[in-house]
Amino acid sequence: MIVALGSAFALSVMAEPQLSGTPDELTAHLRSVPGQVTLKGEGEMKVEADRAEVILKVWNTDRSFSKALQQNQQLRADILATLEKGGIPAERVHMSRFSSVPNRGYFTSKVKSYDVEGRITIEVASEKELQAVAAVVDEREGVGLLSLSFRNTQKGKYTTDALNQALAKIKDLKAIYEKELARKGLKIQMA
Repeated sequence: MIVALGSAFALSVMAEPQLSGTPDELTAHLRSVPGQVTLKGEGEMKVEADRAEVILKVWNTDRSFSKALQQNQQLRADILATLEKGGIPAERVHMSRFSSVPNRGYFTSKVKSYDVEGRITIEVASEKELQAVAAVVDEREGVGLLSLSFRNTQKGKYTTDALNQALAKIKDLKAIYEKELARKGLKIQMA
């Protein structure tokens, strides 16, 4: 008896509504259901980047941990001075903390040397500044380019312009739909 009640309950849970009637009755019913139209618009702005973010890797190796740290610090200070001479203000150059790794011998646990690595993030505002950074990478031992990414500092303004473009397209579509629906004698309600 419990099994029969459980199976009857399961069948009633899976039931779905069903429309039935003649085609004319169904057409009349569906005409009374309000129709819905969704309008979609897109806007796109293509702009040039006015800033670049360059991340450099600075590394060196020495048998002495103390000397390796000092050399890395000196290398980063030299790079900062070179970049300032190239027209990049110090406030747009950010030195990260360094990391160090001891290098051990293959057959012994004795430390043979120490690798010290740091990162420098530079915000570049012109091609001349980017060339100054490129010269540092090309001319200095122990300096490599990790990444270079471009962006536009006025992204908010251009986002608003793109949204306005999309809205204008939606308004144009709305006018077309209103005209066609009014021609067919259908009412329009805005939600």
